[in-house]
Amino acid sequence: MQAPIEGFSGRLREGAARCRRVPEVPATREVRHVVISADGDARTAAELVKVLTAAELPVPLSVLGDYRLPAFVNEHTLLVAASLSGDAEEVLAVAEAALERRAGVACLTGGGKLAQLAREKGFPLAGLPAPLPEAGYAAADLLAGLLALLRGHGLAGEAFAGQLEKAARLIDDRQEVIREGARDLAKALAGRLPVLYADEAFYPAVLHFRRQLNRVARQLAHTNAYPSLNHDELAAWEHPAPIIDQTVLVQVQTPLDHPRVKRRMDICRPLYAPKADKVVEIGVRFGDSLLEQSLYVMHLFDWAAFYLAGLNGVPPGPPAVLDALTAELARS
Repeated sequence: MQAPIEGFSGRLREGAARCRRVPEVPATREVRHVVISADGDARTAAELVKVLTAAELPVPLSVLGDYRLPAFVNEHTLLVAASLSGDAEEVLAVAEAALERRAGVACLTGGGKLAQLAREKGFPLAGLPAPLPEAGYAAADLLAGLLALLRGHGLAGEAFAGQLEKAARLIDDRQEVIREGARDLAKALAGRLPVLYADEAFYPAVLHFRRQLNRVARQLAHTNAYPSLNHDELAAWEHPAPIIDQTVLVQVQTPLDHPRVKRRMDICRPLYAPKADKVVEIGVRFGDSLLEQSLYVMHLFDWAAFYLAGLNGVPPGPPAVLDALTAELARS
């Protein structure tokens, strides 16, 4: 479980190289909408791609984590099917439905049925470098693959490759500080219910943390983002009081937060403090871009979930309950 975290910066460098050498895909259709169908780590990567490309992508981008294909998908849609294993049934279902609508389809996967479908139908297939990272630690690899696919279709630029490299250097240079902060965070969360808040742009990073707390530390957690949480969730910090007393609010703050979100955080902080067991501020002051800062804090969260797993007495290896679910789905 420790090895994939230690190898994170190296995989970022590999991802940067992939972003630079991606071949262009011949334009066979006008793309008016991009839809990414994704599961697990790929879903986290897709949500991050959505916020990263919002300022430059010339067409709308939607993320699906469902079996249902939206009605707007047609021959002018690029459907990107992304799955680490290649066997996520919801991603396969959406890819096959998109083919029936004559949408353009591209795949990003480590193999499985999705790779087989791509070879049979002859649409673009972007593989992941071997050996594949463990589930829970592949978000960066899938992120680089998605950015490369968009660049190959002429929908994203090359700047992200340099940002991946800068993030790798930043993480290497601050590794001891990151691990020390992660140990402290794990101790604060032990035996408590984590509530994770951030600016909407950094929501993919806290979503990643929630998934790591669930999978690695076997601990429930809750996530939301500013400003939307202020429209209703702020009022929910009342009941049930015994549970709220056992929460730890983890609030991610960076210089890239929207100024009005920063103001909302400042107003809300004293409202949470008397109710939660504690409030932990994660201040991200390093990295020049949203991508660098997101990857930096995601790496810190990986270490925090790892240390919390130790405090929780969680055995290493994949969660047996998830394997049992997969087996039951395969039989039904």
